[in-house]
Amino acid sequence: MAMAEEQLATLSAAAPAWRELSAAEVHEDEWSRAGDWVARETELNLIAAADRAVPGATVRFVFGSILSDWLKTYIAATSGRESLARMEEDAADGSSRYGPIGLGPGAPGCVAELWADPAGASFLGVVDVLSRCLQHAEPVLLKLHPLRPWLSPPLLLILAPLIARNIVAVTLDRGVEEASALCTHPLVGHVHLTGSEETATAVRASLDRAGRPHVGITSELGCATPWLVSPGAWSGEELRHAATLIATAKKGNGGCNCLSAQVVVVARDWPQRGEFLSLLTATIAAQPTVPAYYPGAHKRRAALGALYGARASPVVGASLPHTRLTAEDEVLLLDCGVAGEASFDGAALRTEAFCPALAVYLCGAAVPFVNSDACLGSLSCSILAPASAPAQSVNAAVAALKYGAVGVNAWSVLGYMASCRGGTWGAHPDGPRSGLGRIGNAFGVAHAFKSVVRGPPLSTAPFMDAAKAPPPLLLDALHAALCAPSAARGAGRLLGVLLLRMGQAVLAALGLAPRIRYGAAL
Repeated sequence: MAMAEEQLATLSAAAPAWRELSAAEVHEDEWSRAGDWVARETELNLIAAADRAVPGATVRFVFGSILSDWLKTYIAATSGRESLARMEEDAADGSSRYGPIGLGPGAPGCVAELWADPAGASFLGVVDVLSRCLQHAEPVLLKLHPLRPWLSPPLLLILAPLIARNIVAVTLDRGVEEASALCTHPLVGHVHLTGSEETATAVRASLDRAGRPHVGITSELGCATPWLVSPGAWSGEELRHAATLIATAKKGNGGCNCLSAQVVVVARDWPQRGEFLSLLTATIAAQPTVPAYYPGAHKRRAALGALYGARASPVVGASLPHTRLTAEDEVLLLDCGVAGEASFDGAALRTEAFCPALAVYLCGAAVPFVNSDACLGSLSCSILAPASAPAQSVNAAVAALKYGAVGVNAWSVLGYMASCRGGTWGAHPDGPRSGLGRIGNAFGVAHAFKSVVRGPPLSTAPFMDAAKAPPPLLLDALHAALCAPSAARGAGRLLGVLLLRMGQAVLAALGLAPRIRYGAAL
């Protein structure tokens, strides 16, 4: 605790001068090779060494692209080089729309919008630090997640310009007692956290007990993320692609994401309901299962299975060649029944599962239900609609959804990507159901409250498909190109990646090096 107190004192002393500065520095790419964090991330996910090439390349690409997008957008906004224009047509509820916001090569065919009231996730920590430090002019002490101490080397490089100015410090997690002492320290004026509602409640209680009720809290607390399936006439292709999107959003990271698909809301009287649910089950089975590694995930899954009994059905998925799985890693489908009937059981909708469990709920009016307290949270959701669905009806549903990010024919994870390019991310302001406060909004649009991401028509195969992972070389090439400060530097880094991969291939052919790598550049 003594070291953390010293860090807080240093940050506090530097705060007045920092508020007078407006420029930011972007560090070079050494962070992506610092320490063994990529290897440790895949180990944490319980992926066998021989299966780690794609996950390793993926985690580095996502980390780098999110960070690069945030910094480049912030610099463009604060320098006045770019702005976010108001779109000609307002939303169905009268909200002002700003954009469009392109999401780049990482999300082909997808565009985002920032909505504002006309009246008035490994990478999560570093984005939160940059937001508080650069947009709010606050010095920041970052406490790392207890599961990921190995992120210290890359973060120290990424944040080096700010650390050198005594504006940012990084500390490891040393248990609940020390974390509580840090939050209630007299030099701490604001606490930002990503976690559960229980954690946020505990932090608030600790501050109140310490006589510090004036200390503000902002938070992102997760959600029982719903996917609304619009009724109407669907083609077979549209049904398959919709099932792929939901299955991918469920199986990613073993279901342990704050925006993992948790509830599928289907119209009770939709004639194609049975066909779609059968396709969804088959798609979940076809996609590879990865370990649900997060602490408590198996326990939470087991509790839901016991609660739903015969209405809980495990779906055994495909296996990675070398990764060990257990029955508890497979997705558990939960039949909640029909809204309004005596047999309806919505218990799975009132808590964030954070495990491989997916509830299916049948109803008549989907939007009012997911907006109610019967469905936990307001962080993000998705709506799937076929080409036959009237655009006016879809737009009205998007406007009525009280969620901070809405994906239309897209996973709401793209809403987080949009927040790093000028959009925003956080709970809907109508209530603290998924936390308080927002990140993003680099262009400073007044009263921004929602990001809307629109994907391509469902007749188009989704670019996100857990059964068809992109090759590691492609991810490494994108990482090299997109994280560079200029097109020329990006081209040089891309050439370096290709030459390195060629050299590895030659050495592997000669038996002098293993074929499996954490991507091409490591």
